[in-house]
Amino acid sequence: MCWKNGKGADGIHKELTAAEGDKALSKRTIYRWIEAFEAGQSSIEDGSRSGRPREAITPSNINIIENLINDDPHITIESIRQVVPISAGSIETILYNEISVRKVCAKWVPHVLTNENKQKRVEVSKRLLEYLDNGFRNIITGDETWLYFFTRRLIKFG
Repeated sequence: MCWKNGKGADGIHKELTAAEGDKALSKRTIYRWIEAFEAGQSSIEDGSRSGRPREAITPSNINIIENLINDDPHITIESIRQVVPISAGSIETILYNEISVRKVCAKWVPHVLTNENKQKRVEVSKRLLEYLDNGFRNIITGDETWLYFFTRRLIKFG
């Protein structure tokens, strides 16, 4: 709407930055959109593209892989490939981008924690604090620091 009212890309970018902060579109994107609108495009949605459609990253494969990880968090990509016959790269894309898990200590861990995961962490932390408060009141912790000290002293003889 700002473009139709005669506002330039710099003005539009300032308004977006004030409203959205770091999430605002880049100036280059705004310039591209203005060019597209001037060329007659009426939507900011991407048009259909030619080429091969994505066959490996389907809702069915995503569900199968998610169930495999839920059943066995230690499962390897090679083991997943035996069940779901797609490339290792497609499996990694599903794991990282679609399911949002990361491999931590040979175990797939959710990258985005659910409310249940967060609550479990709070409960475990509270139990740990109670345990430490009851039995370990006089623990002093610190890190180890090494200091090297060297002086040159002139010593007079005689």
